[in-house]
Amino acid sequence: MFKKIFFSIMLSLCSLTMLAQTRLILTTIDGTEHPYRIEATGGVYFSDSTLLIRENLADGANDYFTYAQVRKLTFETLNNISAGEPLGIALYPNPAQDYFTVSGVQGSARLQLFDSMGRKLLDQPVSNGQQVSSKSLAPGLYVASLDGKCIKFVKQ
Repeated sequence: MFKKIFFSIMLSLCSLTMLAQTRLILTTIDGTEHPYRIEATGGVYFSDSTLLIRENLADGANDYFTYAQVRKLTFETLNNISAGEPLGIALYPNPAQDYFTVSGVQGSARLQLFDSMGRKLLDQPVSNGQQVSSKSLAPGLYVASLDGKCIKFVKQ
C-alpha cells in the first residue's frame, strides 16, 4: 500500500516540476499545518522512513518529517497552467520490452527514470527519435521525466 501511495505522490510531484512554483501544505498528525512554496530548484524527496522538503537550493534549509508524523500532503499550483494540458512528448512502445523510443522532444532533453519507490534509475540526455535500452529494468510501472514533463512508463 505504501508503494502505491508514494508512487502516486511522486507522479504528482513530477508533473508539477514543470511549474515555476508549487504550494505544499503538510499536515502533521496533531493537525498542525506547515506551508511551503516549492520553487523550481526545490523539491520533495522520499527515503525509506523520512520525507525531506526543500523550498529552494539558495537558502539550503531542509525540513525533515518521519512518515509517522505526516497525516496529509496537499499540493496547489501557483500559476495558470492547466493540469490536463497535453505534454506533446511520448515514450513508445509503452509498455516496452527491451527498448523504447523518445518522441516529441525539441532539440535535446534530459531523461530521468524513477521506480515506484522514487529511486532514480536512469539519468541521461536524449534527442527526438532516440532509442533507449530498458533491458536492465524489472517489469513494472515507472515514471519517466523529460525535462520535468512526466509520463507513466510500463516495462513488460
